[in-house]
Amino acid sequence: MRKSITLFFLVLFSITIHSQAPAKPEKLGLVLSGGAAKGLAHIGVLKVLEEEGIEPQFITGTSMGSIIGGLYAIGYSAADLEKVAHDVPWLEYFDDEVSRNAQPIEAKEQSERYQFSFPVVDGKIQFPKGFIQGAKMSMLLSQLTLPIHQIENFDDFFIPFRCVATDLVTGEGYVFDKGFLPDAMVSSSCIPTVFEPRVVDGKTLIDGMFVRNLPVEDCIKMGATKTIAIDVGAPLATLDELTSFVGVLGQTTSFGMVKSTEEQQKKADVLIMPELKNMGSLDFNNVDTLIARGEKAARKMLPQIRALKKELNLRNQSPTKRARKFSIPSELNITSIDFEGGENSDIRTLRRLIKIKPPEIVTQKKLTEKLMGVYASGFFTYVDYRLLPEGDGYKLLVRTRESSNVYLKFGGFYDTNVNAAILINTSFKNLLLKGSNLSIDMRISETPGIFFDYLIHTNSRPNVGLRINGKWNFYPGDYYENTNLANGFNLQHAMDQIGLYSGISTHSSIWLGWGTEIFVQKEVFSIKEFESVNTTQNYLFAKYSRDKLNRKYFSTSGYKIGLNGKYILGGKLKNRVEEVDNQSTAENYYAQLEYKHVFPLSEKASLHWFNQAGFSQLRQSNYINLFYLGNTIATQDRFVDFVGFDYMDQLANQYAFTGLKLQLEPSLGYFVSFLASYGAFELEPFELVQEGQVFSKPGQKENMAGVGIEFGMLVRQFGPLSLTTEYDIFNNEFNTNLKLGYAF
Repeated sequence: MRKSITLFFLVLFSITIHSQAPAKPEKLGLVLSGGAAKGLAHIGVLKVLEEEGIEPQFITGTSMGSIIGGLYAIGYSAADLEKVAHDVPWLEYFDDEVSRNAQPIEAKEQSERYQFSFPVVDGKIQFPKGFIQGAKMSMLLSQLTLPIHQIENFDDFFIPFRCVATDLVTGEGYVFDKGFLPDAMVSSSCIPTVFEPRVVDGKTLIDGMFVRNLPVEDCIKMGATKTIAIDVGAPLATLDELTSFVGVLGQTTSFGMVKSTEEQQKKADVLIMPELKNMGSLDFNNVDTLIARGEKAARKMLPQIRALKKELNLRNQSPTKRARKFSIPSELNITSIDFEGGENSDIRTLRRLIKIKPPEIVTQKKLTEKLMGVYASGFFTYVDYRLLPEGDGYKLLVRTRESSNVYLKFGGFYDTNVNAAILINTSFKNLLLKGSNLSIDMRISETPGIFFDYLIHTNSRPNVGLRINGKWNFYPGDYYENTNLANGFNLQHAMDQIGLYSGISTHSSIWLGWGTEIFVQKEVFSIKEFESVNTTQNYLFAKYSRDKLNRKYFSTSGYKIGLNGKYILGGKLKNRVEEVDNQSTAENYYAQLEYKHVFPLSEKASLHWFNQAGFSQLRQSNYINLFYLGNTIATQDRFVDFVGFDYMDQLANQYAFTGLKLQLEPSLGYFVSFLASYGAFELEPFELVQEGQVFSKPGQKENMAGVGIEFGMLVRQFGPLSLTTEYDIFNNEFNTNLKLGYAF
């Protein structure tokens, strides 16, 4: 009996102890959906949560939600994120274009010429899996996450974090809980066909929106007992909203994503859905509006948020105070450099390009510039970095992906004067010699041409190398008398040049050498086209260029200096019409100077000051060896653009002018410009063959002035579009010119 009573009290005591055991603590999770630019609305919600003293114990995110959520998890406050949202030019990261000032001078000459570029591997064209490699985005995220580069486990962040990507092969979700945070963010945000799929741990990954755009279940798996979910994704469109095949296609690809999101929404305890119906996925210019709408949606849900806080018995947190401990150092002590992804020969190239000799202290900005310079070299299709603590500084780990040695490129261009043209290019790197570049262009048009350029040099600055180039170029020739078109010609120019080339700095180069060329003039207004003038000559030349313009077209800052000189060693000008002795061109010479400076006035306005001068000394002036004032031809030095003149409007032996252009950008990528130019020219008496006869034309020495207005667009991938109307003040003449695409 005594044993039974004792056993009874032991069982009762055990039940009492267990009934008094503390319940499992409640933990709050925060879930951030994808939505591209609309994901900036998450920042507005975070601002309200901070005001309420609420800090989550777990965070999950997809796509843009992985970027905002990841940064918040490592220590950014809502105020920090708002500053990032304003400071980062997001749309610039939706391409692989490198800042022009980061490109070496040789690359600037070849850039902005082609709309499409494809690598050739083993004789086969490799079509891209995405239009954007994503190096710029990776480098941005590496910079923003610098203080935690050494942290592999996402549970060790200030707030444990997970983000979701999609396995392109299996279609299943891939949850990042460890690794390099920028890799996880980029993978989760990798919009298919837009960005190249990301390969991590042997998995080929794309945007996580295809499996869980709102990853509530992943937050619950982390240990969250209650969740606040922010959904900025777009619902299915109504029938009235499906007005195009693009909309129908988008709708059909959204079915699975919307169904998944609806299932995840049911698992959330508080669901916040900002009103973003009229906002687009690329509306990164509406930062304030997006954040405000997120804030408004969160305030609307404050009763539910406060009830959840009370239910969880959460104490007031101070995320802002905690986040102030998070900072990105302004200076970095680089104690060593390591490389990942390149062969031994590429590592040697990298060491020359990166221009950091440890131990060396560099600023964050300077480090980014140096790495962008490596990317701009063209030797690599992908470059990013990771900084790992080492002693009293950092080991810099540079990660690269080598570019193909052969590329096939295509360009298209239309000009009112030369009509439409297609450019086909084949480029070869490291052909015959390491560090060499061979570029061969073929222009298909009414005025065809073939161009080649072979450059051998080292990638250090300054450098000395060898440059060989040549061309066989056709272009139209016009002759005006009293502003009326009097005759037309087909002009041909064949040329070969070889000389010493030096890339003095990233922005400057000089080229000294010898060349030989042939000019041919064929009359086309006569009954039968025939060769009327032929010039064959060899010469010495010198070219200097310094280019710091931020863009080739519609530049908004920087300057450009160009010097070009040619001295004829020997040659003959042959007149095919009359039986006369050939005229010697020996000791003729040309010199040209160009200076352009662009002064930024505001974010939407800039003032361009441009100046040009040219001088020639000719034994015998002929139509074929003069300067042509009017519009430029990209491949011919003696064609000079002057406001007010049409193509080849004025011939000249000497000229000089100055001008101003006020460029306004009322909307991103759209331009309105007002132009004015004033100068003088001198034309000595010259010979012209027309209608089978040689005519001696009188000289001129006059002033020139013109004004104009230009409407332009800068379209990514396609290039510039411009419509210009100009007025020649002294001759009372208007002209209009339309240009589409990159000039070549």
